[in-house]
Amino acid sequence: MADDASRRQSGQSDKLPSVATVERSIAAKMFFEQYFDRLNKSGVTGRLKRRALLETELEGMPVSDTEKRAIRRDWMTQESAHMRLLRDKVSIDDFDMLRTLGHGAFGVVKLVREKSTGEIYAMKILRKSVMLRRRQESHVRAERDLLCEASQFAEWIVQLYYTFQDNDHLYFVLEFMPGGDLLGLLIKKDIFEESFAKYYAAQMVLCIEEAHKLGMVHRDIKPDNFLFSRDGHIKISDFGLATDFHWAHDSEYYETQKRQTLATASGQQSSNPSSARSSDQQQISLKGGATAEDMADSDLMAPPSNEKVLQWRDKNRRNQAFSVVGTNNYIAPEVLLGSGYDKSCDWWSLGVIVFEMLFGFPPFCSKNRNHTRLKIINWRQFLRFPAKPVVSRQAQDFIEKLICDKEERLGNGPLDAAELKKHPWFEDIDWNTLQKTPAPFLPELRSDQDTSYFDEVDETTVDAMFRSDGADHEDDDLDPEVLEMRKRLAFVGFTYRGFGRKMTSKALLEQQSSNVSNNSTDSETGSIVINETGSTVEIAQ
Repeated sequence: MADDASRRQSGQSDKLPSVATVERSIAAKMFFEQYFDRLNKSGVTGRLKRRALLETELEGMPVSDTEKRAIRRDWMTQESAHMRLLRDKVSIDDFDMLRTLGHGAFGVVKLVREKSTGEIYAMKILRKSVMLRRRQESHVRAERDLLCEASQFAEWIVQLYYTFQDNDHLYFVLEFMPGGDLLGLLIKKDIFEESFAKYYAAQMVLCIEEAHKLGMVHRDIKPDNFLFSRDGHIKISDFGLATDFHWAHDSEYYETQKRQTLATASGQQSSNPSSARSSDQQQISLKGGATAEDMADSDLMAPPSNEKVLQWRDKNRRNQAFSVVGTNNYIAPEVLLGSGYDKSCDWWSLGVIVFEMLFGFPPFCSKNRNHTRLKIINWRQFLRFPAKPVVSRQAQDFIEKLICDKEERLGNGPLDAAELKKHPWFEDIDWNTLQKTPAPFLPELRSDQDTSYFDEVDETTVDAMFRSDGADHEDDDLDPEVLEMRKRLAFVGFTYRGFGRKMTSKALLEQQSSNVSNNSTDSETGSIVINETGSTVEIAQ
């Protein structure tokens, strides 16, 4: 009785916090950790980066100081307009759904039209309940963050324009690539002539290089993920399996936060970190039979007490991945063996694609998944070049320099793509102008909504699949109340609004440069007309 009275007087209670309180605590902890991590590393912001790029370009332009000041003023006008747009909330009601382009295990891709502008986009829609039941938060976060980073300046990565969410779904609004994917063209043509294959192999090198420069390992390089623009050039897409080794993009981060918060809420933890971990280990068993004790030495979420958590995580950041992800025919052997891999696994996959373009099939394809994997692991026994069609020895050598041991692979060192570019097979490729040269394949399109290069999709089947919330998944253990709470909280900070299709600094600069070089000046008012944006910049006479 005395103890009870003492607890009541001190404000303590035996009552445990509610599920809602625990879930909010988890979400808040993760949000603030990631927010302050971004804040500490923000350095030069996107706006300042765009300004620096503008100044660099202006230095090389043959225009007067007066004209440069006019260009800067118009750039500031566009930036201000963009800042105002950021305050407007984007929702699914802002788009007309036109048709389904494709679907996968986690969602669908729709062709949509933005109501306010009439612009056509591809919208990737993910079901939150499926992502949470299958513990895909880290992959969604990684894809969103990496595409946001790429959208600022990337030329070889499909551009992201918006991300937003509602209670049930996550939305990525992306550049629509109407020419379909490389797999579709392979199916149609069966094999490519060597010059044709070399051209697109070179463009794929630039796509992968750009991803690597942003710190990404794509991990799912395959023909399906290279898309054709209306002028026949390709860009890389689908970063759902990509990683940059950041702790916030590691699935263990999310699982650890949940374990620790639940243990704290249930009174399992004490002021002693080691005893807290021990208590947590006794209560919680991880999937696959492992316990928290098995993870203790490698857990990047629990630094020593004398270390700052965010700095400690960065200091102990991994530089290799170990999880087996990817598409069967294109996975590198080090991925399958679990021996640790890095960006060079993407170059193995490129070698497989080049082989497939030249000979019509992947080099290790088999009737079943396990046989394919065995062939990949024992690649020396099974890599053979068919007698026909005849391809150059340089092409074969290029493939052999990619489909090989990681240590011997082109691109494995710090030079990355530069090693591939120097290969003799590419001696006639001008890397600086490749995106501007006419492509050997030009999609025949009737309109900006033409989807003839995409397979027909049964909308009824897709809708039925999409309505499933993943509750029948074998790993499902989420209580419905917890699921609903996580749907509201797990993706805080997901929203992003990038520059519009015609508002990038590069596009604006090209238009301004064109107008200046053509002396597009009104003789009476002294203004330079920027046709692309409709704005006018006054120049003092």
